[in-house]
Amino acid sequence: MTAESVREENSLTLKLAGRLDALSAPELDEILARETEDVTQLTLDLKELDYLSSAGLRLLLKAKKKFREPEAFRLTGVNEIVREILDVTGFSAFLGLGAEARQGEEPC
Repeated sequence: MTAESVREENSLTLKLAGRLDALSAPELDEILARETEDVTQLTLDLKELDYLSSAGLRLLLKAKKKFREPEAFRLTGVNEIVREILDVTGFSAFLGLGAEARQGEEPC
């Protein structure tokens, strides 16, 4: 997995690519801990994410809990593979993931 950071003032966008699984989740956890200290809005761009395991789901849960305000946490570019995983596990509803977060559409 790779994570490209784009920062604008107190906003951070992480563009994730590859597999977010048990092997790569600790790396993303470190990035989130380090990069989000003074951030008030986090956006995760999942357009290039090929796979999401339970370890990745736990990190999404952790990030959502840290950024509780409705506009503070967003997922964008959710492709069909990842969307199906989020739907089946019930995370779509918990994360407030609407149809607009699908790949190529505006963030939710």
